[in-house]
Amino acid sequence: MSKNRRTFFFYLILADFVIAIQIANASLFSKSSNGPSGNWASEIFLLSFAGAFLIFLAFSGIFKNSKRIKSVIRPGLIFMILGSLIGLFQSSSDLFVFGRTICGLGAGMMIVGQMGIIWHEDFKKIRYFSPAVLGSLVLGLLLGPAFVIFLAGPALSVGKVTLLLGAIFPALVMLEIVTEIFVATYNVTLDATGAFFDIDSSDDIDTRTRKVAVMTMRRAVYIFFDYWLSFLSAALVGALNYWGLAFWNIVLATWLFDFIVAISFVIISEKSGHDITLGESFRRAVDSIRANSRIAGFLLFGYLSVKAIIWDGPEQVVVFFKKELGTMAKMAMMLVILTFFQGIFWTWAYGLGYESVSKLIKSFL
Repeated sequence: MSKNRRTFFFYLILADFVIAIQIANASLFSKSSNGPSGNWASEIFLLSFAGAFLIFLAFSGIFKNSKRIKSVIRPGLIFMILGSLIGLFQSSSDLFVFGRTICGLGAGMMIVGQMGIIWHEDFKKIRYFSPAVLGSLVLGLLLGPAFVIFLAGPALSVGKVTLLLGAIFPALVMLEIVTEIFVATYNVTLDATGAFFDIDSSDDIDTRTRKVAVMTMRRAVYIFFDYWLSFLSAALVGALNYWGLAFWNIVLATWLFDFIVAISFVIISEKSGHDITLGESFRRAVDSIRANSRIAGFLLFGYLSVKAIIWDGPEQVVVFFKKELGTMAKMAMMLVILTFFQGIFWTWAYGLGYESVSKLIKSFL
């Protein structure tokens, strides 16, 4: 097993030890801890634990699909942490009972999730985990009360110590999960960056440097021309507003201007063989991300599409979907549609700017 996975299992076993302590030690929540009586606390936690365990064991489908494991363990850890914290800082009996219920729910979900791990994992990888889970539960049941009394000492409440452990150890597991998510995100981002710059694993450092430099130069050229063309577009809208043209007439003029600019970028990219819009680069990056997470890929695609249509330019979207569109005629037709919406937006936006500037000038005259 990898180092991260072993650390995750270690913290998970500690959380099992705490679950067993809470089962054996429920009677320690006495009246002196400002909570309900020991019997009531014991019944609430055990009923919630048993109910959650049976329900999720029967209906979670965790033995049929290994992907369900995380969807059970992660919420279980969160419920354990929240329930323990509520009990630790409770100010009323109702809140204490609610916290113990939530904590028991999380404990039951965690045990079910670990049964799913044992069921799906290869025995060679899990051979140390299964006995460790059972051993931690047995030790918690047998030695838990003595362990908590030792930690509490003469000054602390054993009930508070139990709740504190119930928050700390599941939180350690959550930290490991967060670390795994961060590492996975980093790896996905690294792959997407390599795909964006068209870097292959076999490329040497000189080849990689050259590809990054070429891509950066393309982007710089595109931004330079796009900046001045945006300035011309704003000047066009301002001039037409000054001459008193109607809104939709200005939209038609802006639409024509945007279409000429966009189709020019596409033609230059196609004829030169250098995609200055970087639509193909973004497509490779999105495909790389979507291979790891379809949801993340679709979200990124949506963001890039809206950003391109409104800000970067519809030509980027057209190049992005060049494989699907196929011919230059279809790409041009798509540009006609997209630049129309871009023309409406910028006619409205530049129009607001023109009116503000006009009012400001008139106030000084």
